[in-house]
Amino acid sequence: MKSFACGEVVPDCPAVFSGRDFEDVLRQVADHARVTHGLTETPPEVSTAVLQACRQADERSHDLR
Repeated sequence: MKSFACGEVVPDCPAVFSGRDFEDVLRQVADHARVTHGLTETPPEVSTAVLQACRQADERSHDLR
C-alpha cells in the first residue's frame, strides 16, 4: 500500500489518499486536484512532487489502516 498526504504538497490541505501502488494513488490525487484545487490537468511537476511524497502506508506517523 502507498499513501500520500496532500498537505505535503499543498499546505493546509487535510486530504490523505492510499492505494495499492503509485498509479492508484495518483489517479485519486488527480481527481482531488481537479475538484478541490481547480487543476484541470496534472502537470509533470505535480506528479513528481506526489511521487516524492508518496510513502508506504506503514511509514507515516499516523496509521492509515
